[in-house]
Amino acid sequence: MAEAQVIGKIVVATRIPINVKRLENGRIGLLVPPGDANELTHAILAALFKSEVVQQKIEAAKLTISKFHPRQCLRALVQLLNP
Repeated sequence: MAEAQVIGKIVVATRIPINVKRLENGRIGLLVPPGDANELTHAILAALFKSEVVQQKIEAAKLTISKFHPRQCLRALVQLLNP
């Protein structure tokens, strides 16, 4: 997910706790209920053909790039390993 966001690609993901957190409750990607093929289809079609929806989410995602900088990732890992 992070790689897609950083390079400006829209993310479609299942609405599970980790994805809700990663996609900031849908602000920077499209979330669909688990097991709902109809909603997944709608989200994929929106990602492909509704540029007005996608562009807002991509711009918001690009603002999160700093979270994925190697130093930031290292800092987060060190905090996990040394509580």
